[in-house]
Amino acid sequence: MSSLAIYSGRELIGDGLMKLPVVRAARALFPEHRISWLTTEETVFRTTLKPLVEGLLDEVSVHPALLRDKGDLYRPLPVGGRYEVVIDTQHALWRTLALRRIRHEVFVSSAARFLLSDRRPAWPFRRPKNVVRRLLLLLELAAGRPARFDGIALPVPDELAAKAAALLPEGAAYLGLAPGAGMRVKCWPLERFIAVARWHAARGGVPVFVIGPDERDWLEQIRGAVPEALFPMQARETWGPGFSPLKTIAMARRLSAALANDSGVGHMLAAADIPLLTLFGPTEAEKLRPAVSRGAVLAAQAHGGEAMAAIPTDAVIAQLEGLLAG
Repeated sequence: MSSLAIYSGRELIGDGLMKLPVVRAARALFPEHRISWLTTEETVFRTTLKPLVEGLLDEVSVHPALLRDKGDLYRPLPVGGRYEVVIDTQHALWRTLALRRIRHEVFVSSAARFLLSDRRPAWPFRRPKNVVRRLLLLLELAAGRPARFDGIALPVPDELAAKAAALLPEGAAYLGLAPGAGMRVKCWPLERFIAVARWHAARGGVPVFVIGPDERDWLEQIRGAVPEALFPMQARETWGPGFSPLKTIAMARRLSAALANDSGVGHMLAAADIPLLTLFGPTEAEKLRPAVSRGAVLAAQAHGGEAMAAIPTDAVIAQLEGLLAG
């Protein structure tokens, strides 16, 4: 069987969520290959997010002795076997030189402007700002065709999918609303999320608020302002105790579309590959926009400001109308 190795270094939870489209694209581009995900440090693809990559990655292996220092340019590497394709996703030249020693037929790396890569983009080349787009470019060079991931779904556990279906049954147009973020400066004003929820309810839809632990103090205000709203992630009697991004992703697959700030929850919604509108202010939209099959971004800078409040409600509603209609 042909084999593909992707070296990534490591993934914490945020990195792993952002890279899920890359995993899906790898399987779509190399359907018959055995795909190995190689890291030097522990990765959430072996722990928290393991159920989401099962069947997409054939192997997730951690090699603590790999790329410790420049001595790896001469030492035997702890990665055996031969791969048809090796993809290096990091940029340090000495690490690329060491990884190139893994036996391969094709080696792809963007380090030193593709100096050591067997395949390169057409010149003049402009490096994509978007983090996921950079990784997808490496896959495209290796495969020789454009990356697609909309035909490959994440394998959400059946138990969680059933719980999500019980909370959000068929028959309604659910609009997800995720008003939180790691920093309040990244949050679009809550009253505008409420205005969008009322707009959706007035047109016959069901607003679904995705509220995390840091936004619990908003619950009473939202419930009072939008009595039609649902709060599925607060249903602990259904989900059971403890947080897991898999629960949010399972719930998100029931939504017709969603609105989120640039946040961890936004990337969980993106992992479900639903139509998604993401709002940006102090962070860079072009660099951090989630990779979804259908989506849009609105940045405060395009509306004459830096703060999230610069994004007008009518612009958000106009984008959501298009995503919901699609």
